[in-house]
Amino acid sequence: HTSEPRKIKKMHNSYVREGGVVLFNWGVHCNDEECMENYMTNNAIPAIKALLDHPQPHRYTVMWREHEPQHFQSPDGLYHPDVGILKHTCRTDLIHFNNYRNEIAEKYLKEDDLLMKVPIVRIFELLKPLHYLHYDKPGDCTH
Repeated sequence: HTSEPRKIKKMHNSYVREGGVVLFNWGVHCNDEECMENYMTNNAIPAIKALLDHPQPHRYTVMWREHEPQHFQSPDGLYHPDVGILKHTCRTDLIHFNNYRNEIAEKYLKEDDLLMKVPIVRIFELLKPLHYLHYDKPGDCTH
């Protein structure tokens, strides 16, 4: 529902009683490394720690899901805001993908000693060849 630490601490009573899987994923709206680093520092890591510090942490399984690869018409497949979304078409021949969002997320999870507690659901490599899953409309080049 949210990754804001203050809201995690005030989770709905059913979550507190029942628990469950909490799957974090974020990054598609970050078009540069600084944005992703700020999100990890100010939102994701504090929210994950709040869940792990819950009075009954055994009720939760916390995971991080990798960001999907992008297939935009750029050398690394990334969306570039200066080009404009409607001018983007998807590439079918992309070889070199930029994976900075996932690399930053993993770096922060590792630095905060969370990798053993928060497994990463790895999808980036699996989705790289699936460029044909994009709709036939300009600008829809993210899975």
